[in-house]
Amino acid sequence: MIAPGLWRGQLDLRDPDDIPPHPDHTGPETEFDFSPTPEGVLPFHFEVEYIDADTMAFTLINGEERIPVRKYQFTPNVEGEKGEIILYFPIYDTRIVAKVQAGVMEGYWYVDHRRNYRVPFKARLGEKYRFTNSPKDPDENISGSWATTFSTGTEEEYPAIGEFHQTGTQLTGTFLTETGDYRYLDGSVSGEDIFLSSFNGATAYLFEAKIMSPDQIMGVFYSGTHFHTTWEAQRNQESYLKSPDQITRPAQSDPIEFAGRSITGDRIDFDEPPYQNKVKIIEIMGSWCPNCHDATEFLKSWKKDHADLPVEIISLAFERYEDEAKSLEVLDQYREENEISWPIIYGGPLSKVQDSPFTGMVDEVKAYPTFIVVDAQNRIQYIHTGISGPATSAYEAFKTKMDKVIQETIREAES
Repeated sequence: MIAPGLWRGQLDLRDPDDIPPHPDHTGPETEFDFSPTPEGVLPFHFEVEYIDADTMAFTLINGEERIPVRKYQFTPNVEGEKGEIILYFPIYDTRIVAKVQAGVMEGYWYVDHRRNYRVPFKARLGEKYRFTNSPKDPDENISGSWATTFSTGTEEEYPAIGEFHQTGTQLTGTFLTETGDYRYLDGSVSGEDIFLSSFNGATAYLFEAKIMSPDQIMGVFYSGTHFHTTWEAQRNQESYLKSPDQITRPAQSDPIEFAGRSITGDRIDFDEPPYQNKVKIIEIMGSWCPNCHDATEFLKSWKKDHADLPVEIISLAFERYEDEAKSLEVLDQYREENEISWPIIYGGPLSKVQDSPFTGMVDEVKAYPTFIVVDAQNRIQYIHTGISGPATSAYEAFKTKMDKVIQETIREAES
């Protein structure tokens, strides 16, 4: 079996042609080491516990975030004394496959929805540090808000707000963008160097940067092995982004027509019960989207606290698979795993979202999730693009705003 305790994993996001050989590796295919983390290597923590003598529980750790791995397969003695562990993330269509021996794992993180996409993975038991076990005294305390730009000077340039919380050398935080946030990031500050990372089964984010002055940071950002760009930030406690209710617009002022079938076969029509003459919340989402998981948790909590209000929730899902059967399978897993009580409609493949008959109600779908509040007469009253989730300082304001809009829409219907 696998030794219980805290494990430190690494995902090597570097170009294989740039990886120098190193004698400290346990297999010929993975050539990176466990000295102070090399640039381009993403560290993360996970915990192994035993529920009983034969049942393990795996939990990913990113700062305050704890993510249970709900499915695994362990096979002992695959190669002599080595076992094999597979950690499945079925909703995201990813998995870690690794050989295990004497407190060391080695293998790959596979992203099956991308062709030939695998990232070298290695882990060791008992390493509590994330980036380095001997950080230098920080040059600065970067706690606070930072006006940030990614991909500066390119066609892909986009603004963000960096929110950092530093205690000594320990650093946590996130980045807010106009379409969502990068969720829980964990890392450290060592001298002039800044490190943050996150791995949740769906995304592998690595941020490396240098403190150029007390008010300026410059760095690089890796998202898996497929995306690599620069970012720069200026200390600014008053930084802001475009308001989320000013990004997506209704395509019409007339009542919308909305009808379809849920993934479980139920008929949904806003002109028929139980939707007729009620306020409706449409959540445009995808099971592949971690921010959408935050949106789902918000909606579940709001519905539980306001079960007596005349409001119906519908999720409208767009999936990255062209195969409808595969999309429906994943959505059903998403529904069950997240204990969603409202209907989910499959809107079509992600590649054709703008052409879907369900999305003609807005000018363009610009973010996942997008919330649309529809009144009792089926007119769109409010659209909120993206979400500032629980990893951000803006989450409480988001919840307050959404509740206020929904309550006001209900009152208008009753007046």
